[in-house]
Amino acid sequence: LEVCHGFQKELQMIDLPPNVGGMSADDIDSLCSNTKAIKQAIRDLQREVFTVNGNPLPPVQSRKELVVLLSQTLNSRSIFRTSRRKGQGLVRPSGKLPMPPPITGELDSEGFISSGNEGDTDGSGPNESVGSESMSKRKYKKRSFHLSTVDHLTRRLLLASSRTGQGGDAFFAVRDLFGDEDVEVVPSAQQPMYGRVARAATIEIVVKLATVTIKCHGSFDVYPKSLVGECEPLIQLHTTTSETIGLQ
Repeated sequence: LEVCHGFQKELQMIDLPPNVGGMSADDIDSLCSNTKAIKQAIRDLQREVFTVNGNPLPPVQSRKELVVLLSQTLNSRSIFRTSRRKGQGLVRPSGKLPMPPPITGELDSEGFISSGNEGDTDGSGPNESVGSESMSKRKYKKRSFHLSTVDHLTRRLLLASSRTGQGGDAFFAVRDLFGDEDVEVVPSAQQPMYGRVARAATIEIVVKLATVTIKCHGSFDVYPKSLVGECEPLIQLHTTTSETIGLQ
């Protein structure tokens, strides 16, 4: 612990190269088009807890459902306002989910970059009647997200779900830093304990005007190699892996 404290600054921010774990950017793009990898990611998705700009994302059973939910998030301010006001998450689509057409929506540039606090006001400020037409033109900005953009983001998000468990970028970083021939690094047990609050989000999606940041939170235990799971861990490490995707 003294050593960790001494290297606290370095441990809080570790830049991972694009080819970490032997994977290049081209390999990652190839995985995004790999049907088998996507199906496995959907199964992995069931253990994750997602939030979008702080709003809980309801469970999804397929990539198509996730595409629809992300489409709503990228193109609607009302989702943020409703969830902030009522304290509820996004609404999960019911029934059959048709693939949406190319998406076009009007976004409030300031509201979209924030976490949704604009829902606390009714928009009837004292300056609303002065120059309302020019303010409206400045306030709203036309944005269009093609289906292929949302679909690619969905695939990257699905593949990101593996980063919170064994085999992800964070696991290898922790193993390289804290692993040894006498100890073993394993993902922490994720089962919620009786009487405890709901498990915190393992994946956060932060949507801004021109970028989407995917933050994957992980937790890893370091055990004596012969006593894995049979005693308290020597140390528990919490990680956050961030990936920023530019929107065009």
